[in-house]
Amino acid sequence: MLGIERIETRAYSLSTEDPDKVKTAILNVHDERFREKVKVTQTLTEGHLQLPIIVINSALTGEKACLETLYYILSHLPREDIRFLKDSVERRLDERCVFFLRIDKQASFLGKLQLSKGPDLISVQIHLHQYPRCVRDDAIAFILDHLEKHGDS
Repeated sequence: MLGIERIETRAYSLSTEDPDKVKTAILNVHDERFREKVKVTQTLTEGHLQLPIIVINSALTGEKACLETLYYILSHLPREDIRFLKDSVERRLDERCVFFLRIDKQASFLGKLQLSKGPDLISVQIHLHQYPRCVRDDAIAFILDHLEKHGDS
């Protein structure tokens, strides 16, 4: 049986951005019912010209919470984004059965989910698992099935 082990996100808060707003954008990717279970960490680093950048990561674990969050994401994406995901699912899934999405950070802060078309994004990694090991073809079928079921809600 194929499932979701965890969902991780990452976004950058540049020196001109409010880190709390970036954190809100990250939390908005998750189903509201499970946001309190999302573990958020921040790491201060430096960018070009030694400008400060805060890397904000989050992780959600638990089969039910992760599956519901996947449903949440897919049901809130525009139809054209769902079609794009269906067409690009094989390129978005790596050999470890991690499915990658790039969500628009500004739209997410405003409560709207859409795929990013630029560099201001939230990277989402959906870690699939299957016992004894994840089979890529099964993972592709799993994702396509969920895109069909929840992408047009």
